[in-house]
Amino acid sequence: MAADPPELDSYYQGRTCLVHYPGQHCPFPRQCADPVPHSEGERAIRKNGPCIHWRQGDLPNLPSFTSSSIAQGRSRELNINDVFDRNGSWSEEDIWIPNAAAQLGQNHPSDKFRFFTPQETAKCLAGKRILVQGDSMMRQFYNRLIHYMRGIPSSTEKYYGGLSSYTVFANGSDEWELPRSNDNAPYSRAKDLKDDVVFRVLYDWQAEDISDVAGSFKTMIERDVDIAVMGFNYWYPLNFDFSRLPGVIDQFYADNPDWPGIISWYSAPQEFKDKDSWWHVGQGALMRHLGNDRRWREGRRFHTLPSDMMVAAADARDYPQRNCRFDPTEDASTCWHDAHFGSGIQSLFGTPTMPGIMGFKAPLGYDGRDMYNFGVLQVWLNSICP
Repeated sequence: MAADPPELDSYYQGRTCLVHYPGQHCPFPRQCADPVPHSEGERAIRKNGPCIHWRQGDLPNLPSFTSSSIAQGRSRELNINDVFDRNGSWSEEDIWIPNAAAQLGQNHPSDKFRFFTPQETAKCLAGKRILVQGDSMMRQFYNRLIHYMRGIPSSTEKYYGGLSSYTVFANGSDEWELPRSNDNAPYSRAKDLKDDVVFRVLYDWQAEDISDVAGSFKTMIERDVDIAVMGFNYWYPLNFDFSRLPGVIDQFYADNPDWPGIISWYSAPQEFKDKDSWWHVGQGALMRHLGNDRRWREGRRFHTLPSDMMVAAADARDYPQRNCRFDPTEDASTCWHDAHFGSGIQSLFGTPTMPGIMGFKAPLGYDGRDMYNFGVLQVWLNSICP
């Protein structure tokens, strides 16, 4: 089995708040991190309540990075391991283990598939510029990475569109920027990867023109990224012809033959269990075949993530559920379907009637850990990190 997550001996502390929780208490332990003593964040909490998303803060136990070690990471080429986009299963510790890991491991799946700590994640991504691009499912993957780096166990989502960025600095601090006045201008790579920046992740919402698939791939060049995690999950109409994608991807590589980056394709999970899933199954099979074929035949740095395969059990951890307002007296007719995992905040639900998350996107007894996206994150790291 994969190793259990280690207990932290220190915790994230925030300096300036991005989003305050609209209640007196956050529902889950350490979901709202404490402020740095005597900081602006501490004063803001006394005035506005707990902070559920910090803009800036201090990361726990971040390794020491020098300008030379970051430069080394900038020049290091990450490899694609092509065995982790297959079937697998959940371990007793809620870790996703691809079947191929067990087949290739000398004695144990963990010989080939390991648990990346936040510190190891920072070392892997050092010197890199990463783009997460797509719809709200991709935004949730991006949010999960941020919460993981901060050691916050319950991943909470604030809904937004536009361009966002998350930066880890060599001095052990970080910064999360949400979209500013719908500013979607490309960030400067020189600014993004200054000597004090360990790595930067951009999230780019790509749902306004869902037919412009080629434009989404063009964005990778405009943003000048090293790694792109892409996925188009629920914004495409059911009659969208995904057979166009191989041609778009092939044209991208033909136009950019020397592009050194990696593309990780996020396969759309089934939206909810009582809906015909042929569209998502077909898309996943198409993209998995495309990735396998192009890697083996042409050596392209393109692979798929088994996010569709990980939604296999009608279980709160794995499957989106029918969700209701956080009020047990509400009529069941107010429930709604949502394909997300974990918990989110949206104004539709107003102030919670009891301590909890507004628009909680899982059964009310769930702890909000979002092990689904945690599993996708670990597969992704195993697939690209040395």
